[in-house]
Amino acid sequence: MTHTNRFDGKGEIYAKARLKYAAELFDYLKNVLNIPAGRVFADIGVV
Repeated sequence: MTHTNRFDGKGEIYAKARLKYAAELFDYLKNVLNIPAGRVFADIGVV
């Protein structure tokens, strides 16, 4: 069994269902960790 195309066409469903980040997270990154706006982060889930 190949999983190469397992998630094809499911991006819209995922975007609607995934949890949103709390605004406080971005305040923390900016104000406590001094990370400027516009930085790029990777959200890597582990199962």
